[in-house]
Formats: sequence, C-alpha cells, structure tokens
Amino acid sequence: MKNLTVCALLCLALAGGSYAGPAPEKTEIWRVADFMTVSEDKVKVEGKPKLIDSAAGRVVVFNGEGDRILVNASPLAGADAFTVELLFKPDNSYPKNHDPRIVHIESPDNSQRRLVLEARLNKKEQWSFDAFIMSEKKRLPLLDETLVHPVAEWQHVAVTYNERVFSTYVNGVQELSQPFKYLPLPKNTRVSIGARMNRIHWFKGQISSLAFTGSALSVEQMPLLKELKKLQKIKPAIK
Repeated sequence: MKNLTVCALLCLALAGGSYAGPAPEKTEIWRVADFMTVSEDKVKVEGKPKLIDSAAGRVVVFNGEGDRILVNASPLAGADAFTVELLFKPDNSYPKNHDPRIVHIESPDNSQRRLVLEARLNKKEQWSFDAFIMSEKKRLPLLDETLVHPVAEWQHVAVTYNERVFSTYVNGVQELSQPFKYLPLPKNTRVSIGARMNRIHWFKGQISSLAFTGSALSVEQMPLLKELKKLQKIKPAIK
C-alpha cells in the first residue's frame, strides 16, 4: 500500500485534482481534464481545448488544429519496464489529420529517446494503432493498417515493454510485438498530449485518461481497460 499512496500523492501534486484509483501498485493515472486548471509551470495548455461531460466523465476535446496540453512530468523516468494506457475517442479527421500523434513522451535534452502513441486514419472512418519507440541505437514503429477500429467510439490502447519486448494492445487484445533494446527515459521528460512534441500531427477527438505503470501489466491488470468495459455497458439513450 505504500507505493500506491506515493502514486496518489504524485497525481495530486501534478494534476491538482483527486487521485483516480483504485489502480495496481505503482500506477499513476492522469485525468486529462484536471490539467486544464494546473499552473503553467507544470502544464501548458495550447490552443482552445474544451472541457465537456461525457459517458467517460469530464474529458477534454481537441480540435485537431492547434489544441495541445504539454505536461512537465516524467512518469516513466528510469523505468526498465512499463505500461502506458490511453482512454480516448478519436474523431474522423481523414484526410487532413490522418496520422495524429496522441501522446508523445520525450526529453528536451535528448530527442533520441522517445515513446509515441499514434493513430492512422483511413477513408472508411477507421483507425489503426501505431506505437513508436526509439533510443540512440534503434527505432521501432509497430503498425499494421489491416487492423482497424471504428472512429467516434471510446477506445483503449496500451503499450508494454518488458524483457526487451515492445507490445501493443487495443481494447484488451494484443496486436503487435517485437524485440527492442530500450534505454530508460530521463527525469526531465515532457508529455505532449494532442500533438507531436514539435506541434504538428494534431489529434482531433476526446481524451479521458492516461495511465503509467513501472512494470508490464497483463490486460487483466490494466485499470483504464476496466473503465472502458464499464463504458461499453452503458446503453445510449433511445431518441
């Protein structure tokens, strides 16, 4: 329980909001809506992202034209294994924003180490998950554009790294996995939510939460996947 308490305090200090537990040991959960009211030394809100109430609770809407949240935090610093999760609802932004970078983690002092969660959209109103990991010695994109999912629905994606293997998951199903020699991220990383770090490849849609764990979780342990399953049980109102 000690580790869980530490993570809770970290979330409170960073986001200025309530901790979003319960979650597995060493998991840090970010509610993106909380960042809209955090001081600029910790978080910089760019453009005009909007807060709305949704089936997933209070979420942030990104317009794909300059909306971004830049967080000065290092949730994966020094970790030699990890899980990153994202709960989001992509809009159909093809062809203008057909390859949005949704989450980009990188140090301003070392652009050779990074982790990026991306989407690839097509003309059929579908998207594929694209995850990219990089170090000084190697870079690895994991993408299969035959594995498609519908836009305009709440979705869960995750990446894990453990024992030199990088893997991707969509809605609890493992999609791709490849060997990779990972070099841990430093303490001064930043997290760009809604665009690539250099302010291109904008994301259009809604983002609820991110989760960071310093170990490779099984799908049964992923806290944001549990939230998606609850969302899927909510039936839309009949009009």
